[in-house]
Amino acid sequence: MDYRKTIKRRLKDLHMTQKQLAEKLGMSENSITSFMTGKAYVSFVNFVKIMDILEMQILFIPNEDLK
Repeated sequence: MDYRKTIKRRLKDLHMTQKQLAEKLGMSENSITSFMTGKAYVSFVNFVKIMDILEMQILFIPNEDLK
């Protein structure tokens, strides 16, 4: 499964919006939206922060989508 879909599903499970995730990361909502739609990359550090905020484990590193 595409990890972005997994992240979207986890956001839904936690009743968290992309805007709330962006606030917790100190990023703009547009940056998160661009990442979630595949239009932009996210740094490895921010990817790890996303996983931590959503209480998810990193089982693989999608290196093609990270800067």
